[in-house]
Amino acid sequence: MNAVARMAMLDLRTVAPYRNRQSLVLLAIVVALMANKPAALIPALVLLVTPTIAAYPFLIADKSDLETLYAVLPVPRRSVLYGHYVWALASFVATLALGLTLAFTLARFG
Repeated sequence: MNAVARMAMLDLRTVAPYRNRQSLVLLAIVVALMANKPAALIPALVLLVTPTIAAYPFLIADKSDLETLYAVLPVPRRSVLYGHYVWALASFVATLALGLTLAFTLARFG
C-alpha cells in the first residue's frame, strides 16, 4: 500500500467518531426534504450535502492540530495532501452510489 492510500485510511480512522451521527443526520435531512419531490432529485441533494462529509479530515486536522502528527509520520507532505483528496473523492463516489440507490429504490416503490 502506498503512502497516499495509507493517508486516506488514516483519514477514514480520523473521521470514524464523527461519521456515524452526522452522516446519518444529513441523510435523514435529504430524505425528509424529498418527501413530495421527484426521486430523480435525490442524487443531486446528496451531492450537495457531501462536501460537509468530505471536508471532515481537513476540519479535524485543523481543530486537533494534526499537522504535528503528519510532520513526524514517514510520509511526504504531498502524500498527506493527496490522501486527503483521495478521501474526499472516495466520499463523493460513495455518497453518489448511496444517493442513486436510494433514488432508484424510491422511484421503484414510491
